[in-house]
Amino acid sequence: MALDPDVTALGPALFKAYADEAGMTIVMGLDATLLQNGPLEQIQARARRFITEAGKDGRFVLYMNDIPYETTEEHVRAVVRAGHSYGPAP
Repeated sequence: MALDPDVTALGPALFKAYADEAGMTIVMGLDATLLQNGPLEQIQARARRFITEAGKDGRFVLYMNDIPYETTEEHVRAVVRAGHSYGPAP
């Protein structure tokens, strides 16, 4: 499991390479503060980056870290849309 802000600072590819070498599935968590506060475009961009850099082989889970109570439904749905838009086809 790799969580923001480390994933953003070091890059998803670093964590993905380690998981691949160990034969593990990688779980990447989006930052809770970003989920709560946005902006929406940045939430979508971060989710897209995680998915495109680490999630194309099916051994990947995009995780929303401890969603704060005040997080808008729109922000949560943006992450779900990113998963549908950028994730691998079934």
